[in-house]
Formats: sequence, C-alpha cells, structure tokens
Amino acid sequence: MTMMKFWAGLASLVPLMSLSGVAPVPADRSSVTDFERLCGYLGAESGVWVAPNPDREATRANVADSFDLTFVCDDAQRGLRMEIGARYSDGTRRVPWRAMWFWHPGRREIVYLNYGRGGHVVEGVTEFTADDVFVTTYDRYQPDGTRSRGRDENTILSADEHRTQVYTFEDGEWRPGNSNLWRLESEKTK
Repeated sequence: MTMMKFWAGLASLVPLMSLSGVAPVPADRSSVTDFERLCGYLGAESGVWVAPNPDREATRANVADSFDLTFVCDDAQRGLRMEIGARYSDGTRRVPWRAMWFWHPGRREIVYLNYGRGGHVVEGVTEFTADDVFVTTYDRYQPDGTRSRGRDENTILSADEHRTQVYTFEDGEWRPGNSNLWRLESEKTK
C-alpha cells in the first residue's frame, strides 16, 4: 500500500464513542441525535487517540511511527473538528490533515469534510449502523481532480480502544485496506 493511499484512508478515520456513559442508539433515532452523541463523547477533551503506523518500514526515512487524532466539539454550531497528527521517532509531530463533521439541516445527515496535503479533499457522510459501529463513506479528490471512493468502518472494542477498517472501492467492490487499532491516551496534546 502506498503512503498516499494510507494517508487518504487515515484522513477519514473517526474515533468512536465509549460504551460506558453513552445511551444506546434508539431504533428511530435521527442523524442529529447521532451527531450530538458523537460530539458529546469526542468533544469531551478526554485525551488523544493514538495508533501505530501499519505501513511503517524501518528502512524508510521520514515515515511516521504513529498517528494521533484530537477533537474539538462546538455544540452551538453543531460542528466537530479533528486534527490528524503524524508522530516521528525524533519526537516531532506534524499535522498533514484537518477535518470536520457537522449536522447538515437541509440534507438531514452528518457531513464529513477533510482537507490537507497539498490540496487533497475528502467529503462524505457518516452514519451509525449499530450501537458500537459507525461508517463514513466518502469521495477522495486528488489535487488534479482525480476521484476515488472510500469507506471507514469503526468498531468500539472498549472504553479506550477502537478499530478502524479502511476500504477502497475498486473494480465495483469494496476492498479492505489498512486496519488501525486506536488507544486513548490521557493527555490532550502530545
């Protein structure tokens, strides 16, 4: 897998809610309720989600050792901002991607937008498929306008751990890509 595909998949990763302290999703829920639930957990400023780089090769220079996700929720504007950080062995951290989710009142859905790395743009929709799973399906645009499709399925494993499985749509079917195991650290910034 190329770093371009890895970054594109990573850019749309979404950490998930804790099973503890969050009410179950009702069968007749609305997307605005889902958004409020998502924002309430991720915007709680409880820490940073960290995952090792599954594409890390010790022989390659300038490749991140791990990645982190930080969130800020704006309840008044119904927006959730995310920053994706790349952590390197020398202790540096870079932010190649920024993203946000927001409740779109006209479309009545949770919209996802992501931008970074020289003009790449990712846009899609996030929806819950179960109490412990939600999926973001998106279009990814390269700086030259080339489009590809992706999907991230996020599964809660525990209150401080979740897995994201990235898929790419190729030849008429969803093909699995990276899988990231995210663990919650106690500090907000690293």
